[in-house]
Amino acid sequence: WILANWPHVVEYAEITRALETRSYGPDLADLRENLKLKSNSAPLRDAIDKGEQWVDRALCSLVGRTATMVNHDVRQVLEDLADYRAGWGIESADPIGGVPTAAAQLAHLRAVVGDLPEKAGTAPESPSIESRTHGVEEERADVGASLW
Repeated sequence: WILANWPHVVEYAEITRALETRSYGPDLADLRENLKLKSNSAPLRDAIDKGEQWVDRALCSLVGRTATMVNHDVRQVLEDLADYRAGWGIESADPIGGVPTAAAQLAHLRAVVGDLPEKAGTAPESPSIESRTHGVEEERADVGASLW
C-alpha cells in the first residue's frame, strides 16, 4: 500500500508541514487578531491567546490564501469548534480532534461541522464523519460480542 500511495503520502506530509510552519496561506497573525476583536467566544479567544495550533489549521482550511479578514460564517464555525473542543476537553492540534467514541460527542461534532462554509477551490471531499467512525463502531461491536 505504501509504495502504491507514496506520492500521496509525500504530498500530505508537505502540505501538513507547510501549514504547521505557516509557510503557506493567509497572514494568520492578522486573521487571529481580527477574530479576537470580533468574537464573543471565550474559548476561542483563549485558544488564540494560548497560540493553540488548531486555530491556525482551521483558519488555513476555512479561509482563502489571500484572506485579510474572517467572515461571519467562518468566525461562527471557529467559535463552535472552540466550544466543542472546550466542552469535550480536546487538546490535539487537529481542529476537530480524534474520532469521537461517545454518542453525545459524535452528535455534537456533527452539529458543529455539518454546515462548514465552502470556499472557492476547496480540496477534494474528505470522508464524512460517518465513514470515519463506521469501522470503529463495527470493531467495538465485534469486541463486545466476543466478550459475552
